[in-house]
Order: sequence, then structure tokens, then C-alpha cells
Amino acid sequence: MSIVRVRVTDASGNEHRLVGIEVKTDSEMTRLKNIMAGGGSSGGSAGSAGAGSSRDVKPQFQADVKPNIGGSSSVGGGASLGFVPHRRHAKVIIHNLSSDAGTKYNFSTAVIAEPAAPGRERYLVTIDSGPFRGQQLNVKHTNLLLKS
Repeated sequence: MSIVRVRVTDASGNEHRLVGIEVKTDSEMTRLKNIMAGGGSSGGSAGSAGAGSSRDVKPQFQADVKPNIGGSSSVGGGASLGFVPHRRHAKVIIHNLSSDAGTKYNFSTAVIAEPAAPGRERYLVTIDSGPFRGQQLNVKHTNLLLKS
């Protein structure tokens, strides 16, 4: 896993900073689920900063990815959205849903069925594994991690 930070310039010229986690393997996803559930990980201690914690923890290292995207970008109309959208058929991980109805979908893997477009800030995704396989959801860009 690695921390990914992205700077995005919206149509008004305002810079926004997004921080996420790039999850590269299924074992890393399992480890992340255990940490979020408060179970810790095999490589160290999760401490008391599990899900629901109010403690703010900042990593002591530089992110390995820090592109400057947006603004003058011509990728798929990203400048008008304020971010570069994920493409159709991209594999993603749903995360950080906070509603009572949505939390059960956190950490589900999905495929982008319809990308976000100007005037539509949500993606249509199809869950591709687990108990919710085949179910479609409309999810904001900030609640999707690109799975590599």
C-alpha cells in the first residue's frame, strides 16, 4: 500500500488536495480491512487509531505519487469536473461511505459502468465480488480508490 496525494485545480482555479491509499494486492486489502476493523495488522500495531477514532495520524514519509493534474488537462473533460475521472471498466474499491445504508459497501471492489460527467458528480459502479456482487451504486469520486 502507498499513500497517494493528488493536487487538482477546479474550473475556478482553486486548488484541492486529495489523499488516498493505493491498494495493489488482495493481501494489502485484507490488511487494510483488519486495520479499519480495529484488528491491527501482522506487520505492526494499529494502535487506537481504528475506525471511528478521533486521533489524527500523519505519516512520517513523503508520498511516492504527487502529480499535478487538472486545470489545463484535456483528459476526458477533467478540467470542468475539477478532477480527472476514472474510465469506464476501471476497477475501484468503494470506501468511506458513512450513511447507515452505505457502510456495508465499504471495501467492496467494483467496476465503473458509467464514468462521472459534467453535471453528474457520481459514477455508476457495479460491485464485482462478495455478497453484493452485481449490485449497482451511484458513488462519488472521493469514495472510490483506483485499484491497480
